Amino acid sequence: MGWTNNGRAIDLNTQDQAGFCLRFQQRVFPGSPAVYYDCARAAWDNSVQHAEYPDGSAIVPISYSWVGTIGGVRKDWGHAAVFVPGRGILSSPGSGYGQQWFGSIDELARAWNLTYLGWTEDVGGFRVVDYVADPTPAPTPEPTPAPSGTYYTVVPGDNLWGIAERYYGDGTRYPEIAAANGVENPSLIFPGQVFVIPGV
Repeated sequence: MGWTNNGRAIDLNTQDQAGFCLRFQQRVFPGSPAVYYDCARAAWDNSVQHAEYPDGSAIVPISYSWVGTIGGVRKDWGHAAVFVPGRGILSSPGSGYGQQWFGSIDELARAWNLTYLGWTEDVGGFRVVDYVADPTPAPTPEPTPAPSGTYYTVVPGDNLWGIAERYYGDGTRYPEIAAANGVENPSLIFPGQVFVIPGV
């Protein structure tokens, strides 16, 4: 069974000529690119970009910056490769025909004097990654504030009526203490229980 991204075939056996990294990347993610670019940097500049390292949940196109002179033109030509979780970086070869694997994003950058730019969701305008991890962390729930009031530890012989009478001067207010402490049966309390006395 071959590699897929959400049902789309991925060809990790792709091979191509050195210097044709964008075409190589397009062949790894089969499909008809909507737009053709003259260099990998142009493809990056016109893609859905993510600057962080891939999270390892999908095979994704990655891009680098590479400034050099080709055909008498000096500019940032870039370099396109593919991040494969658990395997490394798949790239067109440095020379000749074939493919080349690198252990990490940084290893390829060091080997060819590149600067990592990030990963993309598309190649040449053709979307190849459907899953995108949410970069926004889930909000941390606010801690439940401790009930405000005075705390009382039940001693033998106590009952809620007597506690209400002690703190409020009115025993009939015992349901307030019961409700604030989740006491379902106000007649059943035990020594050692700690109750908040609301409003005191």
